[in-house]
Amino acid sequence: MIAVSILISENRSLSGELSIANKYVQNYFKTHKLPVATNENQEYFYQLITESGLNINNKNYAYSPSEQQEELIVASYNLSLQGTYLNFLRYLNSLNSRIMLYKIDSINLKVDSFSAIKIQIELKTLYEAN
Repeated sequence: MIAVSILISENRSLSGELSIANKYVQNYFKTHKLPVATNENQEYFYQLITESGLNINNKNYAYSPSEQQEELIVASYNLSLQGTYLNFLRYLNSLNSRIMLYKIDSINLKVDSFSAIKIQIELKTLYEAN
């Protein structure tokens, strides 16, 4: 698994950092293939959530062709989850341990009770087109 960190320093611009991260990701995928968008991969994505101890209250997803590379499919997820903060950290860690890259567009956490939180998360990932 790769991790891409974007650090902004006084000497570098955000666009420069994004350019470096983008080159790193492109080089990675020259030697690693993404999974194909199958029902099995979709179910495994949801299995990561439940194995982390989170409950799925609502889930929406959409597949669309990548605008930059026609051989890729963008999978967009909008999830409403519930569990403990520790469960949520386990879920994020499980995403990090996969061979996939995830872009988290937004996260909203709301305290539901003493030990539970409600989580609204929007994220995207890429799959190979069939």
